[in-house]
Amino acid sequence: MSKIPFMTGDDIRSTFLKFFESKSHTVLPSASLVPVDDPTILWINCGMAPLKPYFEERVAPPNRKLASSQKSIRTNDIENVGRTPRHHTFFEMLGNFSIGDYFKDDAITWAWELVTGRQYFNLPEDLLWVTVHPTDDEARQIWLKKIGLPAGRIVDDPGDFWDIGPGPCGPNSEIYIDRGERFGCGKPDCSPVCDCSRFLEFWNLVFTQFSHNTDGTHTPLPKKNIDTGMGLERMASIMQGVETNFETDLLFPIIKATMDITGRKYSGTMASKSDSDLAFRVIADHLRSLAMAISDGALPSNEGRGYILRRLLRRAARYGRVLGVEEPFLYTMVPTAVGIFRNSYPDMAKTADHVARVIKSEEERFGSTLNDGMRIAMNMVGVAKEKAGPAAGEATAQLPGEQAFLLYDTYGFPLDLTEDIAAEHGLSVDRSGFEKAMEEQRERARAGRQGGGWESSAAFAETLRDLPPTEFVGYEVLEADASILGIVKDDEPVSRAQAGAEVQVILNRTPFYAESGGQVGDIGYIEVVGSRAALGLTTGGSGAVNGAVNRASTGAAAGDQPAGTFSAAARIRVENTRKTMDGKFLHVGRVESGEVAQGDQVVARVDAARRQAIARNHSATHLLHKALRQVLGEHAQQAGSLVTPERLRFDFTHFEAPTAEQLRRVESIVNEKVLANLPVRTEEMSLAEAREAGATALFGEKYGDHVRVVTMGDFSMELCGGTHLRNTAEVGLLKVVGEGSVGSGLRRIEAVTGFGSLERMWQDEETLNSAASELRAPVEEIPARIRALQGEIRARERELESLRAKMSRQSADELIAAATGVNGAKIVAGKVTAPTMDLLRTAADAIKAKLGSGVLILGSVTGEGDKVNLVAMVTPDLTAKGVHAGNIIKEVARMAGGGGGGRPDMAQAGGKDPAKLDEALARGREVAEQQLKGGAAAKA
Repeated sequence: MSKIPFMTGDDIRSTFLKFFESKSHTVLPSASLVPVDDPTILWINCGMAPLKPYFEERVAPPNRKLASSQKSIRTNDIENVGRTPRHHTFFEMLGNFSIGDYFKDDAITWAWELVTGRQYFNLPEDLLWVTVHPTDDEARQIWLKKIGLPAGRIVDDPGDFWDIGPGPCGPNSEIYIDRGERFGCGKPDCSPVCDCSRFLEFWNLVFTQFSHNTDGTHTPLPKKNIDTGMGLERMASIMQGVETNFETDLLFPIIKATMDITGRKYSGTMASKSDSDLAFRVIADHLRSLAMAISDGALPSNEGRGYILRRLLRRAARYGRVLGVEEPFLYTMVPTAVGIFRNSYPDMAKTADHVARVIKSEEERFGSTLNDGMRIAMNMVGVAKEKAGPAAGEATAQLPGEQAFLLYDTYGFPLDLTEDIAAEHGLSVDRSGFEKAMEEQRERARAGRQGGGWESSAAFAETLRDLPPTEFVGYEVLEADASILGIVKDDEPVSRAQAGAEVQVILNRTPFYAESGGQVGDIGYIEVVGSRAALGLTTGGSGAVNGAVNRASTGAAAGDQPAGTFSAAARIRVENTRKTMDGKFLHVGRVESGEVAQGDQVVARVDAARRQAIARNHSATHLLHKALRQVLGEHAQQAGSLVTPERLRFDFTHFEAPTAEQLRRVESIVNEKVLANLPVRTEEMSLAEAREAGATALFGEKYGDHVRVVTMGDFSMELCGGTHLRNTAEVGLLKVVGEGSVGSGLRRIEAVTGFGSLERMWQDEETLNSAASELRAPVEEIPARIRALQGEIRARERELESLRAKMSRQSADELIAAATGVNGAKIVAGKVTAPTMDLLRTAADAIKAKLGSGVLILGSVTGEGDKVNLVAMVTPDLTAKGVHAGNIIKEVARMAGGGGGGRPDMAQAGGKDPAKLDEALARGREVAEQQLKGGAAAKA
């Protein structure tokens, strides 16, 4: 066979990109694995994915000829990773792209030049084959006539057509290398379209020249594009002459590190079907994916891409058990994974510590349940195999779906992990049963959220349907003239409401901010100031709300209905403000006086002091968010918030508790920006403009085409629809008052600002003064006084312990004196004063040391007085004769309402009935006598 030159993964990547740079392509850096502005995918999964805005002409490309090495993750077939030579979750896709520039001729010519050129990959031409779509004669002729490839090595493949539904599509041509007959099927017509492993595809050239229409037809595109993809790992296996991708320098260093940790050997061949080899490959693949994804800002969680990371980590951790590793170990190999990419992605070194901490935290969390889960899983597997019987095939040997769901729900086993375990024992998993159990849980959760909702009744929805959206003017003013468009009472539309009625009022315009984005709704008053007649509205009859709305919106007269009269002075106390999905503001409150009715002209007044307090806390959350990212890292992203007048609550992604020093730095940064009196500006712009300006968008939030951007000096810029201050100085002071975990990978900070900070300081001052008074010391001497008291307490405890030991020795002497003898051995059974099990064992050791040959049974009532502790000891000469402390203590504990056991020489137990302690000790003496006399030692 012709010789293939050796190249490292870094060499292959560099050669590819430099080649296309020489062909006037702009080389783009790899985009993050986490997609930006593309909700259709969880991960960047190919070279084309981050370039879609260019191909769709939404954004002008920097050049119509592009090239890249794109980090990618695909997880549609995780279960195949490690079982085949080339399945991976993370991989790099080398690609060159033409956006309406060159087409097939250049794409094919350049591909051949790069693959065969002596200064490039220099692959032997006689080993190369290509496939083309049967209808693509243009590509066939280029390969045949321009490239000079023999016709026998140009093979038709009906599958060579890239089409994913309506939109751009086209034929493709794939380049293969002949790996030799030893990988083949032996058939004389073996070729790239054969199912065997002889021919390995390594570069796909896609010619996007058609539009797939909705009626199924294809029409030529006015602008034709090129999209190619060469798998770096596949190319490395060719250039490095190894059987699988796992033996390349892009993966094998992790396998080598795993061998060093486990002491196991990797065979290096797919012919080996051992569980160990599979485990090595799975661990190598999954750790690469984890390191890359976490370095790009993703974190393990229970949803979306975070759950995919959790699945990968738990699957790799479980395969660690296959290799005999019980403790967390994946995190120790992060430096190895980072080292693989040190030249191509040097920024990974900056995040390596963060990646390792995240993985270690996840390993520790899963490790606490993995052993229990594995025990349960193996019991389930055993039962399933027993039910299926020895003659059952895979179709009947199946793990029930509800049991797989139990492992998922209780022990955190992803379904694919359970499928791996089942497959190792010849079982499949009932996926449909699993999905059914999952959906039933979702239904229970949905049902739990329903009932009593403020927007739940059909009548309520009907009431609101024809009302126009409310005009919100609350960014500019806190008081506004308005008119009442509708009133809802007890989920039903009404035309009027009297004093004492609880209502939801809809206005045509309002200064009241509606609860959203974590900010609570405004409160205040709505006061009637005008008449219904002035607006040409009536309030009588059914359907009054809709009639009123139609006239209000069209200016129509009231018709022949009797005109409304002037309202009596009336006022509504607004206790909350909410908003429907289509923009109608609901002012929730109570009529305090008079009568209100549709058509009333009103003045809506927001509680200004409360709004200002809310604004302090909301603006402070923006400062806090930025400060957290500066101190903890860019991965610390907002995951939820609550902004009230009294305090702020801020949830963020982070894998461990911030240290006291980190929290202090966060607090200092925020207050530094408060004192800097940074101007707070708000402006509306397109989402694209906001992104371009660098505004922070919250993960998971959905934004319209136009957004509101809140900027605080040059420190913070976020998309936000909430209400804010004029400058940061109005925050006053931010004080963190609490921090804790609210879930895996989620932390929560609670803080106060303004007068809340002052009140917190007063509370702390009062607490300190109270403590100083109790300690009879100045405030500044409190720590020293506490340390002195702790020293005194420890000294008293030592004195007490000494006294107890003395009493125990006296008690021991008394018990030994009262011992009975059987066949030359002593039996000591009695109560001692020992509030804890430790003290009871200490007393037993002291007695045993003086006992000589014998059996010792002691009991004591716990310090709380509601339980008993029991201990039995047997001297070595008697254990050799069959006397067993564990068997004795079982009988004693049973009499005292408990249980326990232990070794022949020492056993301990607990009981729930102190009143039975004497009786239990007497029973222990009887059992000991029986064992010493022989004949009952094994049976007692």
